[in-house]
Amino acid sequence: MPSDRLLRFRQYMAAFEGSADPAKSIDHGHYVHAPGQLLVDQIAGRIALRPNSTHLLVGGIGSGKTTQLLVAQKQLEDVGDLAVCYVDVSRYTDISQVEPGVLMTIVALELADLIPSPMDASIQAALKSLEMIAFDHTTTHLVNPRAANNAMLDISRNLFSLRQQTMTHKGLLRKVQEDNPTGNSKLENVFQTILQAVTQHVGKTLVVLIDGLDRLDDTQKFSQMIRTDLQAMKALGIGTVIVGPILFIHSAYQDAKDLIDHLYYQPCFDVEKSAPARKFFADVIETRLSEPGFFARGSLNLLVRQSGGVLRDLITLTQSAIEEAYIAGDQNLEQRHIDKAVQTLARAKIMGISEAALTILRHHLQNKDFVLGSPESFQLLTSRRIIEYDYPNYRYVVHPAIVPLLQPVAASA
Repeated sequence: MPSDRLLRFRQYMAAFEGSADPAKSIDHGHYVHAPGQLLVDQIAGRIALRPNSTHLLVGGIGSGKTTQLLVAQKQLEDVGDLAVCYVDVSRYTDISQVEPGVLMTIVALELADLIPSPMDASIQAALKSLEMIAFDHTTTHLVNPRAANNAMLDISRNLFSLRQQTMTHKGLLRKVQEDNPTGNSKLENVFQTILQAVTQHVGKTLVVLIDGLDRLDDTQKFSQMIRTDLQAMKALGIGTVIVGPILFIHSAYQDAKDLIDHLYYQPCFDVEKSAPARKFFADVIETRLSEPGFFARGSLNLLVRQSGGVLRDLITLTQSAIEEAYIAGDQNLEQRHIDKAVQTLARAKIMGISEAALTILRHHLQNKDFVLGSPESFQLLTSRRIIEYDYPNYRYVVHPAIVPLLQPVAASA
């Protein structure tokens, strides 16, 4: 049988599982409301007032956007006359391969699960068409290669010449790059049929929360989906909240930005200068692990500061430090365990960094001057090597975990 210590540390590790479903974390009571008015409150309030509006949420990966969406979902469901559908695009298809039509297809697949049985023939036909639009499939039919060359052949000879011809049709949700499909008008007709069936069943206005596109590097594709998918759904009376790449707000696609009713930016928390932010991060840890005496003096504050104000890094660091404490044979978490966890996180962040990006980091450390513009600067921001704060003051900082490694890396480059 596992020892009590092993079982206890397993429980601690599970509480800080970074890859865990955020919805389950909320259900387990791990959600902590951040200080001040959160974006989730603004989003939920504006959609409740104007249900078919379009909202864009951007921010660094790991800044807590998914949790914001899920909390917004619960708030909107409490309104009473809204049906809320949460969609994670990455669970359906390769993010790098998305294109116009993909979002409507995924939303339609989610809505199809809400249609009760029995279904009439038109809905069944729409669902069949949706399946063919979404996924790769093949069709087989008979052809006569001789008939094309000699139309005067008699029937008996034609019958013996029949051959099966198989054609492959690519769906919108695929893993490899193919030519762009056509037939979005067909998709819109199918979508409208499914939407009508769902709204008749639930009797509520539909709001869709679309997650996962913050990892999309192609801002042109993202802007195309705003012009097509989001506008098509808005025309059908659907409200949308979409999580997008931070690069989009710095792009030149102003026409697509103008189609968004409200834009929200989720920054990281300035745990260096904001006392409420530090308390919030400490509460995030203690909500998951509140055993008296487990955190040695100063260790909780060290975890908070070394996270850089990135929620995902806070969770990762804490779990890694717990693991180090177990391997060391200790009963509680001390500074030396956190130091090892920080080194592990730092190595992961610095791995694969280019010379140009390294130069930008070193320059910022020396001069406190960071300008967005080059591809390397955007990559540093999206990878959380550079962290952006907007409260209490707007500023950029190098992630504290990697600061000690920058000089050694530079010397060996």
